[in-house]
This record gives sequence, structure tokens and C-alpha cells, in this order.
Amino acid sequence: MERPLVQMASWGVRKVLFTYAVGGLQPDLGLGALVLLETVVDLQARAEGEPSRLRAASSPEVLAEAAVALRGVGSVRCGKYVAVVGPQYESPTEARWLRGFGDVVGMSGAFEARTADRLGMEYVALAAVVNRAAAADSHDAVLLAAGELRESLGRGVSRLVRMLAWRADHDDPDGSTVDGHR
Repeated sequence: MERPLVQMASWGVRKVLFTYAVGGLQPDLGLGALVLLETVVDLQARAEGEPSRLRAASSPEVLAEAAVALRGVGSVRCGKYVAVVGPQYESPTEARWLRGFGDVVGMSGAFEARTADRLGMEYVALAAVVNRAAAADSHDAVLLAAGELRESLGRGVSRLVRMLAWRADHDDPDGSTVDGHR
């Protein structure tokens, strides 16, 4: 994922949207829930000690605008993404441990976030819960759940792209918007 982001940055792209299919860690996150990521907890790059927390995925203002853009799409909330090494599904014990770090879990996210951060890109990340972490779901069941989200996720992504495009069109070169707000 680094090469496409580097190329986009060279073209002047400063805002990107990431989407992820994830496992829900928190009991109130059911299948189909959409989570706007506040931050990424990176368990991929650290072999020991506390996990690293990357900078906030988006400013609180952008997350608030994104939440408004997603109204009516489905169950949406903000949360933390835990990036783990894969490919595998979490055991019940792992899921209980990971729940202390975040709301959803997946096998990518951190690399993209680190790259966007290094390139100075603002990013919005949207995660779709396609399985309950630690559930005995088969891979086929997870793919089926992901397929059922196609319409709502497509509407959500379309709305977020329009929101980001509007923000890009109204940003001054110094990073403030035309009306003086970020």
C-alpha cells in the first residue's frame, strides 16, 4: 500500500479514505456496524512492550463531519482499530485481551496509517464489522457478511468521498478553510 500512497502524494493528494473489513471486539458492535476510526493501535510493528498508538486518524472536526455524512447509512460510531499480524481469526482469549486496546480488530490499517502519517496526508478510516472477534465463523460466513454490507458501505463511502472532496475544495493553501474553520 505504500507505493500507491506515495504516488498519490506526489500528485498533490492530501486526503485519503481507507476502508476495512474487521472483527468486532466490543459486545455492542454487531455485524454490519460501521466504525469511524479515531486512532490505530499498532500491534504489528512492536515485538514487546506497550503497543504504539499512531496519531489520530482524523481531527475531531473531520470525524464529526464524517459521522454526519454517514447518518442513515446504518449503525455508526467512532472507535479504535487494533492492527494485528495475520492471517488468522482471534481466539476467545486473544479477543478478551485485545478488547482492552480497541473496538475493532484487523490485519491491516497500521501500515497505511503510518505511511499516510509520514507523507503528511489526512486520512479518514471506516471499518465495517463483518464478524464478531472470537466467534467460530468460517471464512465463507465472513465473506457472506461482508457481501451483505455492500450497499450500506457503498453509500457510506460515497458520502465520505463527497465530504472529503468538499473539504479539499474549500481548503486554503495554508490549511484553513475559506471561512476560517478547519
